[in-house]
Amino acid sequence: MREVSRKNWLTPDDVASIEDDFCISKPTQARLRGARKIPYVKMGRQIRYERAKLVEWMQSHEVVA
Repeated sequence: MREVSRKNWLTPDDVASIEDDFCISKPTQARLRGARKIPYVKMGRQIRYERAKLVEWMQSHEVVA
């Protein structure tokens, strides 16, 4: 099994636990998915995030000071 930092498709648990990259809590992920504000794929009952699209989404929401 590959370690989380190298996976292309991430689970909600992965996104919540990768502190250096994402660290978005599962309730926040659910709220963002419900509002259609975060890119995700639903396969049956499983939610997956494509790492590259999630990184791109986060960069597009960067607040420049």
